[in-house]
Amino acid sequence: KEEDSHTVVAAADQRQEGSLEAQMQRLQINAITEKKCCLRGIAPVSPSDVKICNDFIHKFIAVLTSIEDLSDSFTAATESTMVKFADVYSSKLEIVVSILLASGTQLILDGDNHSAR
Repeated sequence: KEEDSHTVVAAADQRQEGSLEAQMQRLQINAITEKKCCLRGIAPVSPSDVKICNDFIHKFIAVLTSIEDLSDSFTAATESTMVKFADVYSSKLEIVVSILLASGTQLILDGDNHSAR
């Protein structure tokens, strides 16, 4: 079973670069988090924490959107980020949520309701 999940993660990693939706989400999150004034509601955090959390978000979304089956994609996304981003899982999930809420809010304010979802 563990070998199967590693195979799913490896396949997802290969497909993630080609996923247009994942690339667009990465670009949108990057653009929003680079604009310090547009992070409405985000708690003050260090630039290094923002970077590690953005890297986590990009990897998680890339794997999540590269697999059609939702339960498989969530499992694969979690497994593909668990080791490299252990610090995020242990102490930075609030920052991740804050970044996602801030970026979603900005997208809604910009009239891009589809991407905000």
